[in-house]
Amino acid sequence: FVPRLDAEEIRTREQNIVLEEARIVADNYQRVDDRFTSETVDTQWTEQMTAELQAGISGNESLEKSFTYVECRSTLCRVEAAPAEDGTRVSLRDLHREVPGLSTAAPSAISFANPDGSTVFFLVRAGYEVP
Repeated sequence: FVPRLDAEEIRTREQNIVLEEARIVADNYQRVDDRFTSETVDTQWTEQMTAELQAGISGNESLEKSFTYVECRSTLCRVEAAPAEDGTRVSLRDLHREVPGLSTAAPSAISFANPDGSTVFFLVRAGYEVP
């Protein structure tokens, strides 16, 4: 026997799924952000990564407008990007294309899309895992 659901029950279940997915994403973001904020700063790696990121971003006018924040600690860099003028989100692919050494220096990353269209990237130092 398969129960039949009316339209309202289906909508309610779909809304619950969307809410649960949003909660999971928020929990994951908080976990990674907590890890980032708790890290100490490795000055040498921070200076190297920040310089590489800023050099790659500054060579591209649309990325210069989009990237609003870059901060590195000991194993993670946090990079924030506003949406492009046409509303499209900046992707990790865009970042890797413009910062050639990024694939070697920070081969792993995780990104979180915000409702306002902005994106937060956490780039993970080579030899470390995504938290």
